[in-house]
Amino acid sequence: MIGILLLLAAAPMAQNPPGQNHFRQGLAQHQAGDYDAAIASFQSALKLNFNSPGAMMRIGRAYVKKADLDRAIEWVGKSADAGFSAANFMATDPDWSEARKDPRFAAILARIDRNARPCEHNPAYRTFDFWIGDWEVTTVAASPNGPKAESSIEKALEGCAIVERWFAGGRNAGPGTRGISINTYNPATSKWNQHWVTDTGVITEYEGEFRDGSMRYEVKYTTAQSSGLGRMTFTPQPNGNVRQYLEQSTDSGKTWTITFDGTYSRKK
Repeated sequence: MIGILLLLAAAPMAQNPPGQNHFRQGLAQHQAGDYDAAIASFQSALKLNFNSPGAMMRIGRAYVKKADLDRAIEWVGKSADAGFSAANFMATDPDWSEARKDPRFAAILARIDRNARPCEHNPAYRTFDFWIGDWEVTTVAASPNGPKAESSIEKALEGCAIVERWFAGGRNAGPGTRGISINTYNPATSKWNQHWVTDTGVITEYEGEFRDGSMRYEVKYTTAQSSGLGRMTFTPQPNGNVRQYLEQSTDSGKTWTITFDGTYSRKK
């Protein structure tokens, strides 16, 4: 027992990250209404690189309480530049109520929202937004996949993904008729990816790009029965509809066969 106590006594105590105590002290001082002391504490945390965006924002918040709106705007702007992303907090925190009346604050809040939702504000992620909606899907006679379907497409994950829910024959058609895809833009490759899965376990991985007015996906596939190439194209129409066109090749792209040709019409 004595040996264990000696080992515990010799073990180093866990220490807070540098600057954390200053940051916590600043929070307490702000709560107590000692705004000058809070500013000094947050500046000490900044010097030690602890939660710099948060410390900058809280310095600005203290200046709001001191009725120094210019310096408050200056510091919250620095916070936005440093990556501060708590947009909902900034839009609702009562300490910022006076600042929210200033148009300069609105511009900074927009920058903070871009930090919070980078995909939503990146035009590359928005090139497939024309597909978003609730649709009825009809197919031409050449398509073997049936005359009608329903599809619901929505943005997800703050605009970082587009999720499709597909119902061949309608929502009540039953098992063997449903599929889900998640579509994402990959900035590392400048390509779009679609992961498609059906309720019978079929999985297809597409890659493509928005080019010449259409989203163009491609795939190399191998099944127990065959292998080949696939192309899937989504094209927005002048009347607001979307055409989806799928082709398949089993001779390395020399010839192509239509496997699906459908028109998405928005539900009334």
